[in-house]
Amino acid sequence: SSPHNNSTETTMVCLPYPTFLNSLTSSPDALSLSAVGRARIHPQADDSSYQQIVSKCIQQSQVPEDTKENKQTRKKYMKQGVQLASDFLSLQLKLDVSIVDVEIVLAAANIMESDGCLACCFLDAGCQYIVVQVQGEDGLKRALEAIEVSRLPRERIVLDYQLLPDQQFAQKVTDVSSQVGTICVKMSEGSCRDLLQKISTWEQKTKLVVELANDTVQSTKLNELVSSVSKAMGEDKGAITLVDPTAEQLGLAYAACMKTDREDGLYTTVVCTRSNEALGLVYSSKVCFHRLFLALVSPLIIFFDLQYCETISLRISTHIGIYRCCFAMWKRCILFSLS
Repeated sequence: SSPHNNSTETTMVCLPYPTFLNSLTSSPDALSLSAVGRARIHPQADDSSYQQIVSKCIQQSQVPEDTKENKQTRKKYMKQGVQLASDFLSLQLKLDVSIVDVEIVLAAANIMESDGCLACCFLDAGCQYIVVQVQGEDGLKRALEAIEVSRLPRERIVLDYQLLPDQQFAQKVTDVSSQVGTICVKMSEGSCRDLLQKISTWEQKTKLVVELANDTVQSTKLNELVSSVSKAMGEDKGAITLVDPTAEQLGLAYAACMKTDREDGLYTTVVCTRSNEALGLVYSSKVCFHRLFLALVSPLIIFFDLQYCETISLRISTHIGIYRCCFAMWKRCILFSLS
């Protein structure tokens, strides 16, 4: 279901999405998290399927384009690499790139070794963004070299650059903004106030993604921080990502970014199919939204009325949404699955 964009009732600004660092996207507890429409993936360095993709892209890059035969060979390797990447995303990670904007984190060294073929491969396989991390000494230099080698539009590049919100923050972003469209910064409780100030006055075209992790933010303060960042971001400055969240954490954080002027505190919601076909209008509570992520682990059954419905609960054990109309309980069901 998607919130209805009506400024007189319910508005949603910058919304959180999950980063899978140590957790697996294919685990039962994680299958619902990408339902927000965006996810960042950290492939495991020792994953044999991922290493096959890297090896194939390196093989492609080592073939010169000086003859027709070599061009055909290079093209064959490119197609094989894209197929491996597509299988990796859909079969192993269980991600549907047709409905989820996938950000794939690639090591600068692998991008350089493949002469940029690895980054292009994952974009051709359906990923929306390539994330390049700044790591270790001379990490920024190596990351920018990898980005240059990739020869991709800056809008498709995210630089994972853990900047401190100090006086040089804006200048450091300016220095790399010609090569990257988005910069990811990490927020801790200690840097919260300074970073929020930077975001609220942000006027550069480069977007920001604020990363929140359990090891830097107390769980009791997570929703408060997410809400504050969302308000500072507005609709066009960037996004928020939560590292390895549970379904409940992501759902509560998602709900923390919404606001409504309805006296009953409910949110105008349009129930849609995965192809964005509207099924009906309902009014949802925050409890509904955060538990919805839990329910999406399995195919979801939603009961709704087309007029004046009010959400009262989601029965997680049976994955059933129940709505009340005219004080009577009744059901109309539509069964759909994200798989």
